[in-house]
Amino acid sequence: PAPVIPDVSATISVENVSDLTRLTSLGEGDIMNMQVSPDEKWIVLGTSNGVLVLDSTTMEKVLFLPTEMKTRNISFIEDGSKLIAWDCLQGYIWSFPSGEEISRFDFQLVSEWAKSQPQFVCTSVPGKNWKYAFGSSNPYVMWGMDDYPSDYEPVTGLYDIQTGEMQYSLDYEVQYFSISSDEKLVALDTGDKLVIVQYQDGMVLHEIP
Repeated sequence: PAPVIPDVSATISVENVSDLTRLTSLGEGDIMNMQVSPDEKWIVLGTSNGVLVLDSTTMEKVLFLPTEMKTRNISFIEDGSKLIAWDCLQGYIWSFPSGEEISRFDFQLVSEWAKSQPQFVCTSVPGKNWKYAFGSSNPYVMWGMDDYPSDYEPVTGLYDIQTGEMQYSLDYEVQYFSISSDEKLVALDTGDKLVIVQYQDGMVLHEIP
């Protein structure tokens, strides 16, 4: 049973935030993401410890797939016969609903030093066919850090999802990027210019100050 909900007479603020009560939770760890299977039989929760599969009718736990990452992104592919989970540095592909691991991949976006930094942020976006992912690490988001190790090199480029191997890299320190809907172009925001490159091979087409 859920605990008694306290009366609230004011908007949530710093003063009363300690009064908030978690009524219930789903998953093995904090929930990062959620998807429903194409046949609507399963609810899949990406959590801070892995992937939890629930029966959508009973909400009973069916399967838990532990991961070595916070599962920030999950998706069904190939009409629901496979499940993919990833963050900006690594990912997993399982057959579904058996949960048998098909592959584990790592994107070599950053050095081991960068991975150890609590402020480090990077991004990876898989393509529509789930063969490749475009990713970028960003030194600007390491707040409060003025000096970086001499071997630190921000990396932006395209990766093979099955192997994690880089297809090409770009020599830009990218703050944000956006992929066109037809996946022919990528727009890179470097802070002082906008760079347009071809998605498949990384050829630079335009640099706009």
